[in-house]
Amino acid sequence: MTSIIGSLTWAEQTGGKLTLAEKFSLMRTVIKPISWRLACRWLRLDDTKALDYEEIILPDTPLTRSALLLLESCASDALVQHAWRTYLWAAALAVLDETLYDPELLLLGALLHHLGATPRYHGRQAVHCFTLESAHAALDWANQNDLPEDCTRSLAEMITLHLNACAAPEDAVEAILLQQGVACDTLGSRYYEIDSRFRTRVLEDHPRLDFNHEFISFLQNETALRPHSRTAVLMSSGLSLLVRSNPFTD
Repeated sequence: MTSIIGSLTWAEQTGGKLTLAEKFSLMRTVIKPISWRLACRWLRLDDTKALDYEEIILPDTPLTRSALLLLESCASDALVQHAWRTYLWAAALAVLDETLYDPELLLLGALLHHLGATPRYHGRQAVHCFTLESAHAALDWANQNDLPEDCTRSLAEMITLHLNACAAPEDAVEAILLQQGVACDTLGSRYYEIDSRFRTRVLEDHPRLDFNHEFISFLQNETALRPHSRTAVLMSSGLSLLVRSNPFTD
């Protein structure tokens, strides 16, 4: 049976390298939902809902502290703050959608999903996608911290899936939320659904630090290094323009 593009099984089988058919499939899958979300954002069609910052659970556990230490040891300040914002946007959308989720697992995914974009891990493996490098680093970290096997697999899965640009209904809740949090922080997707006071607090506590520029530069490098990756397909579909036109003033 064919594995789902972006899943951990698919990434392990292919190294993250897309076939021509998979490239077309990915483009068909992401164009419609991205276009709709961007239209909502640009036309301000999102229905903003009241949200208190204190409603968000911020897990402070040995595991989240360990994951944060790992991220801070190898990532730029901009990438660290992106991880925090990703979690907060995702958690906010979960509250608005009345979605039940595992806060600790979601935060672990947010903190570790871009390890493969750091100098320590990027380009160090014979693979075709930085999310697989992130997943491998997360798996190593999980094994060192005695994370249960089911949580370890879920963590790696949500990391490889987050680049798909749109979530499938069958994806785990935390994987869907991570994807939504990343999309909000990079593209502004569903941003205006979130209470303006909440948005201001997030950006004050976790400033962007020219994240757009750093992120686009990384995407360009990844595309040049791995022309058959999901990143390359998304870049050819206008991803860098979408990032540049997001609602954030870095």
